[in-house]
Parts: sequence; structure tokens; C-alpha cells
Amino acid sequence: MPDVPLTVLCSMATDGFEAAVLAGEDEMLLRAEIEGNRRLYEALAGSVPRGEVRLVDAGHVTMHLRHPGAVIRAIGDLLAGSRRRPFARRARPGLPGRALETRRAATRTQVAERAARG
Repeated sequence: MPDVPLTVLCSMATDGFEAAVLAGEDEMLLRAEIEGNRRLYEALAGSVPRGEVRLVDAGHVTMHLRHPGAVIRAIGDLLAGSRRRPFARRARPGLPGRALETRRAATRTQVAERAARG
């Protein structure tokens, strides 16, 4: 991936929409989904030299309404970061192997899921 700033805002809670859609689901299942999303976003952010994940205590549908400051800060930081440093590929020790392994793991999971579906 190119050397561009990447900020992922990760929802760490559920909101009214999600609660309505997932009514009756086990709370542990919802927590596991949130944690899985966090791990996925960390892998994505780790695939670029200037990637980061910011945890936000809001549901993903209402994050921009409940915490507009977090969204505005992320946009401002991205714009400032893109002005400070030209877009060029820079090596980062250990990153290519980690990013490649993450992609391989995701591909293995996708293949297994497709096979299970028939």
C-alpha cells in the first residue's frame, strides 16, 4: 500500500440502530464482534507506514453524531499529515512481512468460508 496517512475510527459500542437490528443477540456475541472489528482495523492500519486506529465509544452508525470531534480531529490530522510528508514509499522494518501474513491469513479464511458454504 502507498505511504499515505490512514486513520481508522473504530466503534467500541453499539448504538440504537445496531441494537434494533440485533435484538435478542447475546451480549458476548456483540462484544466479540466489536473486538473482531478492532483487530481487523489494526491489521489494516498496520499495513501502511502511517496507519493508526482510534477507539471511539460509540456505535458505528452514530459515531459522527455522538463524537463529531473525533471525526473532525481525524480528518484534520489526515490533512495535516498529508501536507507534512510527500507521498512516497518508505521502508518500515518488519511491516511487509506482517502485512503480507495478515493478507495471507485473510485469504485462507475466505477460502475456508467459501468451501464451507459449498
